[in-house]
Amino acid sequence: METDEVMIKELDIVRLTHELEEYELPEGSHGTVVHCYEGGKGFEVEFIEPPHVLTLDVADIKLDKSIMQSQVTEIMDYLPEEIAVEVRDFAESLKQKYLTKAG
Repeated sequence: METDEVMIKELDIVRLTHELEEYELPEGSHGTVVHCYEGGKGFEVEFIEPPHVLTLDVADIKLDKSIMQSQVTEIMDYLPEEIAVEVRDFAESLKQKYLTKAG
């Protein structure tokens, strides 16, 4: 997997990377992944407003980082302090690894 690829899984909240005019879904519309096809070859994504379930390619969607951040924050609230520190340190090491590869 390339470093800019992201693993999308069922129940992830995603955003459209472009408008789907025929379904009245503007770029940035939020949907929930309800099924992942083997090998990441496609995704069934449910949109609430307007209601649609569409089969999309990985190029059509991206993970919503703001939703992921709130999920991580919620998880962190339940961890004992010493484990939370380990998670922070691990995240920092991942950041440094990414910056080293990117640089």
